[in-house]
Amino acid sequence: MSRGKKRATGRAHGEGENRRFAQNVTLGLVVIGGLIALIVLANRWSAGESVRTISISGNDVLDSAEIAGLLELPERISLSDVDLAGLEQQVIDHPYIKGSVLWKGSNGLVLEVEERTPVAVTVMSGRAIYLDDRGVPLPFRFGAAKPDVPVLEGVVVRTGEREDLDSARVAEGIAVAAALRDYGPALDHRISTIRRADDGEISLYLADGNLPVRVGRGSEVAGRLPKLDAFLRRVIARQGTTGMRSIDLRWRGQVVVSGSGATATAEGSEA
Repeated sequence: MSRGKKRATGRAHGEGENRRFAQNVTLGLVVIGGLIALIVLANRWSAGESVRTISISGNDVLDSAEIAGLLELPERISLSDVDLAGLEQQVIDHPYIKGSVLWKGSNGLVLEVEERTPVAVTVMSGRAIYLDDRGVPLPFRFGAAKPDVPVLEGVVVRTGEREDLDSARVAEGIAVAAALRDYGPALDHRISTIRRADDGEISLYLADGNLPVRVGRGSEVAGRLPKLDAFLRRVIARQGTTGMRSIDLRWRGQVVVSGSGATATAEGSEA
């Protein structure tokens, strides 16, 4: 083949490749344009679509209808007109809801709530008052859903014939309950009562035999729990609580037991 024919063949091949490339680019642009158009149409449809459903999750005690009513939505409203942040705040304003997250789903709104949960219970005017981790009193139905919480004593003050919760004492008792939970369920579940004396001293009562454990000030509780845990595992697990009237953790490196005349050295690095 002559050089001229080779050059002609090369040009023809190159022009064919260029045409195919141009066709592919054109097809790609058409596809992309179509997808963009579909997305725009879908967004416009979604924006104009009315709220059809409200899906609610996270509620164990409060009724879904009660929570949906907090949104106060009109009968017909488009998704584009929904103020998510404003509605979330309306839900959180409910005294027994701790948090809420609201977003737009395919057919309506999706709301996830976090209810307040009891961490302790006290008795005031003969009624059980459940308290959350911020000391907010909760209705009895919240306690019925989670009854296994410690009793707080010494947090109710009387003025004449009136009884009220002392917020400072409640906060101290709840902090002790939190220290027990953080230490671990094995010890936490063995404590039935947290008692605050008028002088500020904290005593824990064992669920087994209601044996009092003198701990000290509220700020000292967390540091003395390892010593209590070690004493329960090493001594009481073997000997039981027969003959014991109280346990005292306030001594460095020792657990002093009244009633039996015995002391026990236990683990723990607290002062």
